[in-house]
Amino acid sequence: MTKIDKGYKEQFIKTIEEELTIKSACKRLNLSRQTVYRWIEDDASFGLDIQSAIKNAVLDINDECEDRVLNKIRNDDSNMIKFWLRYRHPDYKQSYIVTKN
Repeated sequence: MTKIDKGYKEQFIKTIEEELTIKSACKRLNLSRQTVYRWIEDDASFGLDIQSAIKNAVLDINDECEDRVLNKIRNDDSNMIKFWLRYRHPDYKQSYIVTKN
């Protein structure tokens, strides 16, 4: 691995945490997807680093989304209140009855 590759790889990991997909990170850094997939094939730890970065990015997005839901609930948004109760409170979960015809 060259110094250039190492620098690009480190930059790619940082970028994928913001962009979330290989395609969008490649576009932002003007790299070809083939290059990144070759790096993954040649360097297994790089592939693991990408998976870890994506996992962390998803966790951040989940936190942000939950924060937005909670802000809407605090602002008395009845749809968000219903949504929260339906999916987070066992007494309000929708139940399904299966019948035979």
